[in-house]
Amino acid sequence: RNKGAVTALATVFVVLVTGVIVSTSLYLRAERARGATLAAVVQQIFSEARLMEKEHRWEEAERKYETLLALDPALVVAVLGDMARMKKERYNDLASQGVHPPTSLLLDAVALCDRALAVNPVDKGLWNTKGVLLKKLQRYEEAIAAYERALQLTPDFSAAWENLGIVHALAGAGFSTLAQTAG
Repeated sequence: RNKGAVTALATVFVVLVTGVIVSTSLYLRAERARGATLAAVVQQIFSEARLMEKEHRWEEAERKYETLLALDPALVVAVLGDMARMKKERYNDLASQGVHPPTSLLLDAVALCDRALAVNPVDKGLWNTKGVLLKKLQRYEEAIAAYERALQLTPDFSAAWENLGIVHALAGAGFSTLAQTAG
């Protein structure tokens, strides 16, 4: 019974992925027929995704980002980082409306950061973003580790220092621990 459900779910996933690849291929072919370069198409899709985010059209923006991944896998770090940031913004947007946002948005964003960091483990911004997400999930020790990694990469990264101080205070570590970290 569970095997059938898993098979059905896997089939749906394959159909969705195939659909994204086919539609991306057709889109790229049409744009190239108009004389557009891959770089121009990528820039256009990035712009569209960011506009959709500003308009809180989250699902459409996510589909644009998925199109970018299918179009140019070399963009994986930038796209996954943007997708993680977008999920955090969506979470914050729902919270600001008085709606209890689903924790899954933050968990998905952490997973996106992890995927991007697997490709580029020296991206200080991704480490900081991961720390922010983990702080929101109240996983303070992991957040501290993420901020400390960002600071190992860039010791004068002020946002990471500020976030590290906040998470230490939230975790109850106090400022004496923070002072030891800074010294």
